[in-house]
Amino acid sequence: MKKIVISLFASLIFFTAFAQNKPTVTWFGVDFTKAKMIGKKGFREPKTIQSYYLRKWNEEILRQDGKFNLKIYAKKGKVLTNLDVVNAQNDKVDADQLVISEKYSITEGDVQSVVSNYVGKGSGNGIVMVVESFNKKKKKAYIYPVLFDIASGNIIKMKKQKGKAGGMGFRNFWIGAIFHVMRKGIKK
Repeated sequence: MKKIVISLFASLIFFTAFAQNKPTVTWFGVDFTKAKMIGKKGFREPKTIQSYYLRKWNEEILRQDGKFNLKIYAKKGKVLTNLDVVNAQNDKVDADQLVISEKYSITEGDVQSVVSNYVGKGSGNGIVMVVESFNKKKKKAYIYPVLFDIASGNIIKMKKQKGKAGGMGFRNFWIGAIFHVMRKGIKK
């Protein structure tokens, strides 16, 4: 009986230590520093988009934790959140250059330059969604979900994905596209 109790106690200590060392990931949010909004009729107020919606979309992801379950998205038991960097980056977006009418794309090098802003802002791995564009004509968002090493900035996984926009009102219409991309997960 004593051996059983000792074995159970040792197992409990081992599994508790293992659970505490479970890898974590930091969710940095949705970065719009390279983004364009395509379709002038769909984005009539670029200053409001820049000053209000870029921050609001990030806040909504955290607020609606049941819908935007970051633990499931990150496939980790523990997800830390840090919107400080993404908010500071998004605050630098030039509203006068945000809305365009023509085609637009970014390169993987552009994505890497965005990720470099998050180097050293925590430990372990980080996730940031780098938006290429919200296209009103196509009713789609084009986003690079990125998993990266925070210490080095090395990208672990990244693949451009598109999400179908939908929902009532401007905020929900585009956060619906972000949600669709998140449901797909982070891919290589």
